[in-house]
Amino acid sequence: MKSVDLDPEGILIAQKLSRYYKGEFHYWYMETEDYEKCKSEEGISPKRMRILERITDDRLKPVVERIKAYETARYQEMLMEERK
Repeated sequence: MKSVDLDPEGILIAQKLSRYYKGEFHYWYMETEDYEKCKSEEGISPKRMRILERITDDRLKPVVERIKAYETARYQEMLMEERK
């Protein structure tokens, strides 16, 4: 399992990790519900948004579409705070 930030760079890192580790791989806290819980006002520049075009893993497509819709980054530290 691997968890990263819900921004273009984090999603790309997650996809690369899933390709690197052969066998069963689970994304951790990378669902649209997790994105919704990690409120942030940090906008994502058009240049950074283009990184999402490189995401091909169908398991990541729903959260990619949510990022495209809101154009804001979400940070998983906020999820960890919620779980305390």
